[in-house]
Amino acid sequence: MRQVIKRVRDTPFVLSSCVLLLRGFRAIGVFTSRDVYIHVPFRGTFSVDCGQGRSFRMISRGHKIENGLYWDGLRAHEPESIRFWIDRAATAGVVLDVGANSGLFALAAAAVGAGEVHAFEPLPRVHAILAGNVASNPQLPLQAWPVAVGAFDGVADLFDPGGEAPSSASLSPKFAAEHFDAVPVEKVDVMSIDSFCAGRGIDRVDLIKIDVEGYEVNTLRGMQRIVAASSPAILMEVLPGQEAELRETVETLWPGKFAWSPVDEGDGEVSRNVTLVDRRAGSQRPVAGVLD
Repeated sequence: MRQVIKRVRDTPFVLSSCVLLLRGFRAIGVFTSRDVYIHVPFRGTFSVDCGQGRSFRMISRGHKIENGLYWDGLRAHEPESIRFWIDRAATAGVVLDVGANSGLFALAAAAVGAGEVHAFEPLPRVHAILAGNVASNPQLPLQAWPVAVGAFDGVADLFDPGGEAPSSASLSPKFAAEHFDAVPVEKVDVMSIDSFCAGRGIDRVDLIKIDVEGYEVNTLRGMQRIVAASSPAILMEVLPGQEAELRETVETLWPGKFAWSPVDEGDGEVSRNVTLVDRRAGSQRPVAGVLD
């Protein structure tokens, strides 16, 4: 019965009618809960407000993150991480989004004023979504690259569990063994950030996001030179059980350089993201904007 209801709901006329009805209810303060809109997946292109007259376009296929952004804007997904990211992206020259998925962070960085944004997403079916979002924003200084990021240049196995975007595909055999049953393996191109920057004459990076499902140590090792040279602020996912190894890696590669700060998203859950900010720069006060 549930599948029948879902099929009926997902017919274009019924779904668009449900979206319009819910928007009307929400406009008068009724049915504002995520528990309601999660069952009304918007499909189409919409605008995401970044505050102060800044925005970007995004294509929603009804997936969780895009649907949340449609209904609740940037507050819907990791709001404190987004706040940190937007604050620093607004004055950044070069920004790197490693493990970009459909491109939320990359799009936001480009929209708020970053000079040059590079988004890396190796999984073909997810990269196609990212590329579609980039194409929807031709005015933004944003490029999408269909490569993975690691400690070397070459080819590696990407473990792909399938399913909807965003994906939990990973280059880490350990992560795959712990989280997946037997899954397809796809060969993907890999390059280090140091190699990428050298090849494009980039001698300074101001902001980096890393979300690579257990492959963060390798990604960090591949950006030793550019990080040492330019001290970018870093937003990084830290999965359960990884913190000790990642902290040791950061301290070994850049001794005493970064202050490590978990991000409290305000949802009562254990923090998954951390920020790394050069100790000499200190913390910055977030700018006022759409999240306030």
